Amino acid sequence: MRDFAIVASNKFKVSSTKANGIKINNYYYAGKSAKIYNQLAKQTAVDSIKLFTKKYGPYPYSELDLTESPFSSDTGGMEYSGLVMK
Repeated sequence: MRDFAIVASNKFKVSSTKANGIKINNYYYAGKSAKIYNQLAKQTAVDSIKLFTKKYGPYPYSELDLTESPFSSDTGGMEYSGLVMK
């Protein structure tokens, strides 16, 4: 990877799954909507990996990390190789 980004917090919870052999880590803040948010984020990542593989071939990294961040709804998010801030 040529990019480098870091998101740090001691309040993150992490939940992991796999899609097409790719480990997906979702770092999120616990809260009353965390369970629904975590499931939606992970399922979106799983669907994205499967679609990427179908359209372009194997995802080139062994891991994909998702993390909550302080981006507003106007900004949307930011992505780097192997990291999506949402």
